Amino acid sequence: MAGLDTRRSSDFIGMLQGLDVNGTASSVSMFQEPVQVCTDTIKATQMASDSLLLRERDMPLSKQPFSGCYDTIVTKKKEMTIAVEALQMNLNSNQNNELCRQLAIISETMCLITETTAQAVFMMAERTPGCVKAVPSMIDSYIVNRGKLAIEVAANAASRPGVTKEQVMATAAVFATHLELIRDQCLGAARKMTANNPNDAKQFEAIGRALSGNSSMLVTALKTFVANPSPESQSVILMFSKPVVSVIEALMEYGTMEKMIGRPPSMKREVAEHTKEMQACNLSAVSVTTLMVASVKVVMTNPADVESRNQMARYAASMNNALESLSDAMKTARDAKIMFEDPTRK
Repeated sequence: MAGLDTRRSSDFIGMLQGLDVNGTASSVSMFQEPVQVCTDTIKATQMASDSLLLRERDMPLSKQPFSGCYDTIVTKKKEMTIAVEALQMNLNSNQNNELCRQLAIISETMCLITETTAQAVFMMAERTPGCVKAVPSMIDSYIVNRGKLAIEVAANAASRPGVTKEQVMATAAVFATHLELIRDQCLGAARKMTANNPNDAKQFEAIGRALSGNSSMLVTALKTFVANPSPESQSVILMFSKPVVSVIEALMEYGTMEKMIGRPPSMKREVAEHTKEMQACNLSAVSVTTLMVASVKVVMTNPADVESRNQMARYAASMNNALESLSDAMKTARDAKIMFEDPTRK
């Protein structure tokens, strides 16, 4: 699985719908049941929020500087507005394929917004004079949590009645992407600990091998279904996804031992005031987004529910306000000029 393009790691719902990196549907329809996509969207956005906004990170998520984070938030806010407007329009026309597509875009965009906020908070703490730099943990718990959820969602998608070969192949892409990322976490932790904690390094290496071994059983199950689709071969996919999830859960538990946990950067009060505002605005945006998607789910199951339609419109407006507040908070933090000079700007 080496050499995979992992840029879509937050877009596993879109991958399951057969969307490319631009959110465009493939020529073969792979859309799932829109009510289920609503449920998956809520799970994904809440997972990102819980993992990234309710706790301080002790390592960066990317190489993006603070100024780049601000630019990303501004861009993603516009994309979110367009996707929500399209969702409202297609909800009235009952176009299930378009509903699934817009829900997938909303899920990815809100997750990317949350990831970007977390990166901005970390960079602000790291690049402000007087702040104490972080000590990174052995593994990035967010990447592991996100991978576990992606694999569970993909396994459930592959086990639904009437699943096609194309849909199962889409789940295989999700499995491959996230198993590679999680295995990289194991190997990275092993490298960090080889010198001072060789026994722990060996344990991480063993977890990586266990992932590879259990993944091979899952891959075989996927190939068997694609070659000979049947209810029996379909049930085997879910069967062999469970050992993979069990290994990931063991990694998560092992990685939370005290000696594996790092330390977030220590911020001055002036910095914390900015970062808390950014986190609060993002939390509000996630909250109203999940409420909006929940309203969409109600409307799809009961089209005559006028109140849920009205609620969706109100939540959409609140989401836009929260994202506007987030971009304003980041702009204020940037313009305060309390950070070291951004190395990407001269």
